[in-house]
Amino acid sequence: MTQEQILFFEESYTKYYSMMVQTVLPIVGSRDIAEDIVADTFLILLAKINSVMAAGQVAVPRAEKQRHQRIPRAVQTRVRAA
Repeated sequence: MTQEQILFFEESYTKYYSMMVQTVLPIVGSRDIAEDIVADTFLILLAKINSVMAAGQVAVPRAEKQRHQRIPRAVQTRVRAA
């Protein structure tokens, strides 16, 4: 793995792990099972990290950029803060 891939994985894990566990927990009803599911999900990310990172580098089409500019500033601020 490259240093960039390691950093991407670490940042993703740090940012999303707790939220993912909290999302899965009410569905499965067990913290241990929820943590296992999320851990398995991150193992899949690790296995597919090249394609996931490449997908994140796709340029946003011009028309889509313009559409995002029409979103009110208050909504854009809330989305960015989330």
